[in-house]
Amino acid sequence: MKAVISLGSNLGNPERHLADAIDQLRLIGEQIVISDFIKTAPVGGPPQDDYLNAIVILQTQLTPEDLLGQLQVIEARAGRKREVRWGARTLDLDLIIYGDLIMKTATLEIPHPRAHQRNFVMKPWLQIDPSAHIPGKGSVRDLLDQIDNLDEIAFVPTMGALHEGHLSLIRQARTLSNNVVVSIFVNPLQFNDKKDLENYPRDLVGDTAKAIEAGATRVWAPTFEEVYGDEIETIHAGAIGSLYEGINRPNHFDGVLTVVNRLFEIIKPKYAIFGEKDFQQLFIIKTWVKENQIPVEIIAGATVRDHDGLALSSRNMRLTVVDRQAALVINRALHELTRDAMVALLEAEERFTLDYAEIIDSETFEKANIGTLAPRAIIAGWVNGVRLLDNAAMKTAGFAS
Repeated sequence: MKAVISLGSNLGNPERHLADAIDQLRLIGEQIVISDFIKTAPVGGPPQDDYLNAIVILQTQLTPEDLLGQLQVIEARAGRKREVRWGARTLDLDLIIYGDLIMKTATLEIPHPRAHQRNFVMKPWLQIDPSAHIPGKGSVRDLLDQIDNLDEIAFVPTMGALHEGHLSLIRQARTLSNNVVVSIFVNPLQFNDKKDLENYPRDLVGDTAKAIEAGATRVWAPTFEEVYGDEIETIHAGAIGSLYEGINRPNHFDGVLTVVNRLFEIIKPKYAIFGEKDFQQLFIIKTWVKENQIPVEIIAGATVRDHDGLALSSRNMRLTVVDRQAALVINRALHELTRDAMVALLEAEERFTLDYAEIIDSETFEKANIGTLAPRAIIAGWVNGVRLLDNAAMKTAGFAS
């Protein structure tokens, strides 16, 4: 009889646990077919690591009850303990279907009662059996489409050149939804310098692999025409868009809002995740969404820094060793308590050219004062022609104007 078995592990060495289980399944079945191992986020239960999952299809002479007993023996050999419901486990084996049998007893239900709700079961199953179906439920392909359509989208828009900062946003998105869409689109509308646009790093193959590894379920790299069509509807960023970054990059934030508007219209996400490193961009997008009642929840992702404190950026790869040492002055300046102290420290670094250094109110983006409850330091400048920016929240106590 044809049986479909799902395998999962997120404790110890998951790859080893799955491989050992498959070796033991070979001893109780014939004509065994094995899917790829896929990494998936846990569904429910306490906080825990991602799972490694797979599907095995085999022919067996065992009864369903005897087969279930053998699966439990294999789990026990791997050290499986059933202490916490939905908790982490060294090995989890489930009997998904047994031929076309439909049955329910006190200890066994076939088909598995939740298989049709689990994309981590159906995706690898479909990979090795395109015509797969669940008795009484229907085609696995149709069931999987229903899950994807119902699962709210968490969206991470990027311009590619992905680094750990981007990947942290993707992982954060995966905690919000099992349906994570990552876009890779170098938006010409937010570049003021054509050379900067032409030189922007592009590695679609590498970026796609990184995004999927981090938890993306779909990576979308549209063309200009797919995003904008025949006519561009410009969205204006308003007064805040002409300050700070907007002074040296006129219309930059208009370009950002214009592309974000189109991406939201196309993707229709429930959540969109943006990094705090581009704090002015984050503020402008949040304000636009609120004022226009856009039905998307904007989530802020914390700035990711390298071991030396430099905020991760796609532009960092253009820094020489000497340039990078000079750039570290930005992070040091963010720890000063006053604007004057920040400026003095930044101007003392001869390889750094200051654009702006200010302490602003995170809630209004106006210059902070002694009564500001959420002050934030923002800094931008150049090192050897490479533009860098960073920001950090300041403690209310100890803030000085």
